[in-house]
Amino acid sequence: MIYFKDENNIIYAYEDAYFSSNIIDDVETALEIPSGYVPLTEGEAMAQVAINIAPDTSKQAIIDSINIAAGKARLKVEDAFISVGYGTKDEYNNVALEVKRWRDAGGVDGDAPRSITSWAIPNGLTNEEAATDLEAQEVFLRGKMDDVRDLRLAGTVEVGNAASNWETVGQPHIDALNNYDPFA
Repeated sequence: MIYFKDENNIIYAYEDAYFSSNIIDDVETALEIPSGYVPLTEGEAMAQVAINIAPDTSKQAIIDSINIAAGKARLKVEDAFISVGYGTKDEYNNVALEVKRWRDAGGVDGDAPRSITSWAIPNGLTNEEAATDLEAQEVFLRGKMDDVRDLRLAGTVEVGNAASNWETVGQPHIDALNNYDPFA
C-alpha cells in the first residue's frame, strides 16, 4: 500500500502492486495526487489512523457512558430482585398498580384482586398482609432503582455543567454505577 494524507489528516491508501512493477517511478504523478497531500510510510499512516480512532471523550460520549453504566446497574437490580423469565418485570409492575388501585378503592378484603390473593393464599397471609408485603417489596425495588437514578443524574448533570475535562468529571460516576451493588 502507498499512503497519503490530506490537509485534514485524512488518510488515503492505494494498492502499490501497480507501482511495484517498476513501470512507473513517480507514484504521485501516476495517481494524480492533489497538491497538499503528503506521502506517508505505512507506520506513519497506522499511527495517524490510531489517533483518528481514539476513544471519544466528548461531553456527550461521557454522558452516554454514564447512561450505559446506569442501564447495567439497573439490570443488576433486576437480576437480584426480580424473578427470571420473560415479562416478570411487567408482572411486578402490574401487581403494584393493582395493589394501589385496591387501596384507593378502600381495600375491602373480599374484593382483593387476584394479584393480592395469589400472594396471600400460598403464604398464609390475609389479603391486607399480602398487600402490605407486596407494597414493601415495591418500595424496596423502587428504592434500588432510585439509587441508580440518583447516581446517573448526579453524573450526567455534573458532566453537562463542566466546561472541560468531561472524562475526569464523569469517570467516578461511571465507576460508581459499574460497581453498584444492589445488595448494599
